[in-house]
This record gives sequence, C-alpha cells and structure tokens, in this order.
Amino acid sequence: MSLGRRRLAAIMSTDMVGYTALGQKDESHSLLLVDEQRKLLRPIERSNASSMNDLAYAYAEAGRKEEVRRVLADLLEMRKVSKRAAPAIAGVHTVLGEHDKSFERLEKGFEEHSPYISSIRDGFIFEPLRVDPRSTDLLRRIGLVSSQARGES
Repeated sequence: MSLGRRRLAAIMSTDMVGYTALGQKDESHSLLLVDEQRKLLRPIERSNASSMNDLAYAYAEAGRKEEVRRVLADLLEMRKVSKRAAPAIAGVHTVLGEHDKSFERLEKGFEEHSPYISSIRDGFIFEPLRVDPRSTDLLRRIGLVSSQARGES
C-alpha cells in the first residue's frame, strides 16, 4: 500500500472513531455524515470491497436495507473487474440474512482463490454463518480447520 493510501486509511480510521462516538449520541445525524463522506470518497471506496462490506453492515444495523442493497449493487459492479469482491458480496448477503447466497459467493471466492475467503473464520460479519455445516466444510477445504476438528477420522 502506498504512503498516500496508508495516510488515507489512518484518517478514515480516525473518522470512524469519531462517527462511532457521534452515533452513540445521534445515530441519524452520524449516518447522514457517513452518507456525505461516502459520496466524497466514492472513487476510492469503489476499489475497496472490505470498506464497502463494513458500510453495508453499518447500514444493516441501522435498519437501512435500501442502502445495504445499494452497496450490494456497487459490489456486484466491482465484481466485474475484481474477483476479490466475492467474499465482500457474501458478507452483504449475510447481513441481509440471505445465507444461501452468502455461501454461493463464498464458494466462488474459494474457486477463484480469493485472498479474503479466510475472513469467514474470524470476520464478525460472517458470525451468523458459523453454525452452518457449510461453513466448517469450507474452512476445512481452505485448510483452516482440520478433519479431526470436525470429528472425522
């Protein structure tokens, strides 16, 4: 990552701390500010599937499903040029409660050797999927869970 991108990431992280504090006081106002920031940073954001995934989660937590669907549409557009978006798309489907679609996208990410597919193990957004046997199977195929951990011989 270039120095400029690292600086931008640091600024955005600091901003998120501020938005979190503001959100505790006035959620609707902080979401308006996030929307404004998103408009300004859209050209950069479109190249970062992970940040878009986090944004979808924030919108879902705020009950703003229409915005979640917009982020999903952006990720699907990004997917045309970047295979790295498959796990992020799966994450958005997860927050929408569309677990079958999540697993379809995770399988695509696995087939395409996405470097982000391992986030299913630790990423908070995928927590609802971890009770599903398909999650354990996928983690085993990735090499993040041994056969013994699943009780196989």
